[in-house]
Amino acid sequence: MKAYASFAAGCFWGVEAEMQEIPGVLDAVSGYQGGRTADPTYEKVCEGGTGHAETVRVTFDDTKVTYAQLLKWYFDRYGADPGGRRGDRESQYRGAVFAEDEAQLAEARAYVAERFAGRDVGTEIKLGGPFHRAEERHQDYEAKRRRR
Repeated sequence: MKAYASFAAGCFWGVEAEMQEIPGVLDAVSGYQGGRTADPTYEKVCEGGTGHAETVRVTFDDTKVTYAQLLKWYFDRYGADPGGRRGDRESQYRGAVFAEDEAQLAEARAYVAERFAGRDVGTEIKLGGPFHRAEERHQDYEAKRRRR
């Protein structure tokens, strides 16, 4: 069954390319999430003040890869503070897990509580709100760059 998950870990280009390689991931799209602005653009997000993080929204087949496996992959790859900006909830490059619903939120919080038991985790975990697809020039950026 098709499901969605959203992760931020610094610049979205590399995250998008890596997530597309995970068996069971059907698509990964670069965009903006977690902020206050209804119409974010790359330029606005880079200027600051939007509250959005560069985020990758993953479409996955949950019969082939689970949300728990994606969480494990994310934290194995990017650690507890992937954006390196502990406590900076305004940085476009902050680490975040943006849950699609209350069930994902509970699962992500439980995963972090168990894995990092009592440690300060810089990764933001919250309901994601609207996902805003980034401009076409940011989609599949790594693959486009390799073809040049």
